[in-house]
Amino acid sequence: MQITVTFRHVEPTAALRTYAEEKLERVKKYLRRPIDAHVILSVSKERHVAEITLNADHQTMFAQEETHDLYSAI
Repeated sequence: MQITVTFRHVEPTAALRTYAEEKLERVKKYLRRPIDAHVILSVSKERHVAEITLNADHQTMFAQEETHDLYSAI
């Protein structure tokens, strides 16, 4: 699985990157051939947003969550 993590207006840390990758590894067992995942983590004032786009086997899945904590958004 190819995972790309993009940070917008956030200091890129290894802890956030590995946390997002670990969470996406859980989805891997439900898909036959996951091709790639793109995670966008952004912060503006008190708004923490995690967007995940997963492309697998001719399907595209998108999820977005907004909270006050970036870890819980992931």
